[in-house]
Amino acid sequence: MGLEIHQMDVKTTFFNKKSAKEIYIEESDAFVQKNQDHFVCKLTKLFYKLKQSRRAWYKRIHIFFVNKGFTRSHADHLFYILQTLHCIVIVIIYVDDLIIL
Repeated sequence: MGLEIHQMDVKTTFFNKKSAKEIYIEESDAFVQKNQDHFVCKLTKLFYKLKQSRRAWYKRIHIFFVNKGFTRSHADHLFYILQTLHCIVIVIIYVDDLIIL
């Protein structure tokens, strides 16, 4: 089809996103103090390794593409298409990377 292809890495995918649920993690050994080894940390922001981070990212980018007029593929939910009379735009998502045709 002679389409141009571009790759994009979203650097801030998992930064500054708040969780919809409260999440607690065990305190790192580097921070544990004597007689306080039972403490946990409450996360105020999501980070890369959490399942919730990826779900929040996919939900956010899905809403963005739908609002821009893209249609999500039924066969692969990470495949978006925008087609008009004059052009076609295809976006494929893999974690925080986008392939744009």
